[in-house]
Amino acid sequence: MKYLVIAEKPSVSKSIAKVIGAYRQEDGYLEGGDCVVSWCLGHLAEYAAPEHYDERYENWRFEDLPILPVEWKLLVHNTKKPQFNVLRKLLRSKKFDYVVNACDAGREGEAIFRRVYALAESELPIKRLWISSMAVSYTHLTLPTKRIVEVSGVAVAIKKKKQTEGKLSLIHNNEEIQGR
Repeated sequence: MKYLVIAEKPSVSKSIAKVIGAYRQEDGYLEGGDCVVSWCLGHLAEYAAPEHYDERYENWRFEDLPILPVEWKLLVHNTKKPQFNVLRKLLRSKKFDYVVNACDAGREGEAIFRRVYALAESELPIKRLWISSMAVSYTHLTLPTKRIVEVSGVAVAIKKKKQTEGKLSLIHNNEEIQGR
């Protein structure tokens, strides 16, 4: 079985790669044996700003608030597109049986991975590596004993949380403008 591991940062990917034997450096990932390890460069994909939904939102007006998109758009910053293209190619590859989300344990790490996964339009089954510390020594001691688990409800909760935060922020800004 060949699998893909995606971490949040290059340094964490290198730590994981040492443990699982992925030593061969490629463009944007490490490979070895039955695995490939890559990284997201932090917040690789973000929800689009209001002006990406409609040009009139470049300069907000009170009458435009709240701005609530019907469909939320994800965008990749220009400086991070080369790494996103690497991840998209890997996530669409038929040579992997599954992908392991090794981004930081927590909402942000899960959100970072899920945004990239969604933008890549991957269909690989997802498993989750839960490690509370990604330090080299800790990873070396615990990676083989930690279970890789399947997660889906967490991703839905995180997506809804981020969208709700955006809505609340817009509503709050609207109330501040009205002087409430």
